Amino acid sequence: LGGMITPIASPQNAIALVALQQVVGADVSFGRWSSVAAPVALVGTLGVWLLLLLLLRPDDCAVLPRVACGVTPLTRTKKFSLGAVAVAVLLWGTLSWPPLKQT
Repeated sequence: LGGMITPIASPQNAIALVALQQVVGADVSFGRWSSVAAPVALVGTLGVWLLLLLLLRPDDCAVLPRVACGVTPLTRTKKFSLGAVAVAVLLWGTLSWPPLKQT
């Protein structure tokens, strides 16, 4: 569900953007895509959460393995990855702003 929120979250979204532009002639911006997809993802996430609450019973949880929770240090690799994602989102989100639209 989270992969639908932005155009760069999954390859299917990029394919859908190209199809919308070529077949329908609709030029959907990053912000427009996100403003439509975010509420759908939120409703879907809440629906799945409610479904899990209804279907999972306390006895079922006894067989689930424990997950180690804790804060891990922010390594150099993690910082680089976060920076690369931030730059990608920033650049994609500003493509509809002049003068980047003409390039």
